Amino acid sequence: MTTLVEPGILARLQASTALAAIVSTRIYSGWLPRSTTYPAVCFFEVSGGEIAEAKVGRYRFQVSAFAASDITAKQASNAIIDALKGYSGISGGVDIPKIIYLSRTRLREDETNLYHYATDFQIMYKGE
Repeated sequence: MTTLVEPGILARLQASTALAAIVSTRIYSGWLPRSTTYPAVCFFEVSGGEIAEAKVGRYRFQVSAFAASDITAKQASNAIIDALKGYSGISGGVDIPKIIYLSRTRLREDETNLYHYATDFQIMYKGE
């Protein structure tokens, strides 16, 4: 985990029964392990940071769903959006005033023959 909000994101994704039905427990912070079984999800910080004096932060995260079929990758992406979009509360011990859905991009990974839905969110963070 590289930022204070990552435990909150991971907790929200792990709490989604719809996502678990598709990817089981294969949700990773950072890049996917080399020996990953698909479908799987990973997420990472794209940009942002904390304002220490105000004890708040704003981050942009990408949450990616990978699968051998387009429909499975899209179903996982839809479950990700449902789990995160509009969320506010305490998740994984992290105070998250708001998660805002920004965009989603459909990709085809030629080297791995996987479908990839990259979904971006802005995540507000409130510290102690």
